[in-house]
Amino acid sequence: MPAWKRVNWDFLERREYQVSVAAEILDSMDNTLVVIPTGLGKTAIGVMVLSELVDEGRAVFLAPTVPLVNQHARFIERATRGLDVKALTGKVRPERRKVEWKKSDVIVATPHVIRNDIIEGRIDPDEASVVIFDEAHRAVGGYPYVYVSKEFNCLKVGLTASPGSDVKRIKEVVQNLGIERIIVKTEEDPDVKKYLGRVKVEWVDVELPEWFDNARRELQRAFERRLELLEDMGFLQSSRNVWVGKLLSLREEIREQMAKRRERASWCSRALGVVAEALRIARAREILETQGIGPFLRYVERLTERKRSSGGSSLRRILGDPNFQRAVRECKSASLRDEPDHPKLPEVEELVEDVESALVFTQYVDTAKLIADYLGESGISVGVLLGKEHMKEHEQLDVIESIKRGECRVLVSTSVGEEGLDLPTCEEVVLYEPVPSEIRTIQRIGRTARDGGVGNAHVLVARGSFPTLDEIYFHVARRRERKMLEAVMRVREWLRRRKGKTAAASKNLGKLRSRAKTLDQFVVGSGRSKRERDEVRPPSRAPVIVVDSRELNTKVVEHLRRKPVILERDTLELADYVVGDGVGVERKSESDFARSLLDGRLMDQAREMVREFDRAVIIVEGNPRREIEPEAVDGALATLTVDFGISVLQSAGPEETAELLYRMAKRFEERQRPRPRKRRSTEDPRVEMLSCIPGVGPELARRLLDEFGSIGDVVNASPSELKRVKGIGERKAREIRRFLWS
Repeated sequence: MPAWKRVNWDFLERREYQVSVAAEILDSMDNTLVVIPTGLGKTAIGVMVLSELVDEGRAVFLAPTVPLVNQHARFIERATRGLDVKALTGKVRPERRKVEWKKSDVIVATPHVIRNDIIEGRIDPDEASVVIFDEAHRAVGGYPYVYVSKEFNCLKVGLTASPGSDVKRIKEVVQNLGIERIIVKTEEDPDVKKYLGRVKVEWVDVELPEWFDNARRELQRAFERRLELLEDMGFLQSSRNVWVGKLLSLREEIREQMAKRRERASWCSRALGVVAEALRIARAREILETQGIGPFLRYVERLTERKRSSGGSSLRRILGDPNFQRAVRECKSASLRDEPDHPKLPEVEELVEDVESALVFTQYVDTAKLIADYLGESGISVGVLLGKEHMKEHEQLDVIESIKRGECRVLVSTSVGEEGLDLPTCEEVVLYEPVPSEIRTIQRIGRTARDGGVGNAHVLVARGSFPTLDEIYFHVARRRERKMLEAVMRVREWLRRRKGKTAAASKNLGKLRSRAKTLDQFVVGSGRSKRERDEVRPPSRAPVIVVDSRELNTKVVEHLRRKPVILERDTLELADYVVGDGVGVERKSESDFARSLLDGRLMDQAREMVREFDRAVIIVEGNPRREIEPEAVDGALATLTVDFGISVLQSAGPEETAELLYRMAKRFEERQRPRPRKRRSTEDPRVEMLSCIPGVGPELARRLLDEFGSIGDVVNASPSELKRVKGIGERKAREIRRFLWS
């Protein structure tokens, strides 16, 4: 058992399950994913682990948001003894971050900051002894956790309360973080039970009034008419049980058909218009059901204003639809009668009016403001916590502090309050709507009953004459919650089996290695660390690519960093990259290519690139034919190639773009490499001179010298004398004589 000398037990409560999990990680030194319910101190486990490894190298603690970074930094500073802890966010200047990395024991940062600092060479990942990923379930797709994990060659610990219910997704997290072991703690574990608050979760049915139900029914009918039309057109097999996800997939399928079968372009274009109408109507119904009549009517106003400015036929058909118009009239009448924006608002007021502290979660910013205004008008002190797009960091922290000081009794929050924020223990958590995500449901409910306390969680579910979105999401969330633990256990068992196979393979590999004299004789290049591989690579042979500073945070640069190239940062006005000697490369996504073609920027940029660079290259990622008419794309590509002389390359995505850039840079480096001089020939120079005569090769030249002794005698020889040499006849003798004397 570790000594925990760096842990400040005066501040940190010594919980048995936290200590045992941290000790298991340190004992095995396996990259570990810790799955433990919200509110049971995941951060404390991370602190214990890093406290034992910080003397071996720098400890890095990553969190997805700036408020979480600042919160964790304060917590680690108080929970440890004698450690220099620094929080690094985008607000800290890059030069300062470089200094803090060198002198600090513990770095707490967002993964975005660490990724950027690695790319620009401000920090060396090899100096770290441990990296901890808070909210580790985010390590999927293109989230920076994925890139950062690959760069660090040390112990990795992932912390999460909700890794998801999909086995494939959990495996993706495991593989992206290099996880070798999963530790799961549940409410049923004996060492957890005594610390787990008793959370009473109640699903509250909110019956929709008749006028509200009528409005949503009209929207549903307008939506179903579009689905039936798509079915009649042959794009849907059935119009039943189709919702937004299916429509988004259908939109991509139709676009692909347009690109492949141009004879169906007009038919597909019409279908895309119907899909767009269906999606807008679905959005209108979603706003009405989840946010209320005020936001719904504002959405209708935005559509009307857009129709006036653009005159779109799709918008005209929606706003002129009789069912849509009846829904709007129902809501306007209710607004004139001073009905609450949503039937849930009085229910929220009733749930929070008699409690000391409450937290209300909702999906949407507009709804959060709506709830806060409604409660404020009822005399309840309330604060609003929104994401960084709507609130500055200091404003978020001010709101949280006001709740802690008791200045506000109720906090209304969007999803920013779900993950790990140090909110005070609340008696009541209200979920304004169910969310179809087991991760977010658990995160939200976990905000109550912390530290062994007692709490209530109420989930509001709107119910009407036919299924509401709330009911659909309710069933989805319940089903996914049940599947989550099962999925985690399956992945844990998969890891154990894989680790067993790896151990057996390693044992056999060890036997083979023992027979070899050296490791290099067994397998060239294996076993070297990243730093050793970099030292082996001759720096003079590495090609150079100049990268525009605005491209540094892209996936292309992430992939380039894994290749043997030297990346130099610069501010480029006309290109994204410069390769070799004066070759400008512009990278365009399919949507960017389409937009720049439509607004005329593409040709202007091409003209400037041709003037600026010796050679110009445009790399198009994806298929712009899915964005605009294929004929327009083909015409633009032909113009760029023929009229401007620009090389146009296409790639499937950032990884392929990086490969193209690397190949170009490597090719230029090889062309500029000094070529070895030709060895001077040891041939008799007289033979070389005579070999210049047409029809005389080196062998015949030697025979001429053997016969006549010198070049002068060969020149003065008559045709009959030349014929004495083997291989020379009458004709060749005259030709030699004519060449020498002409």
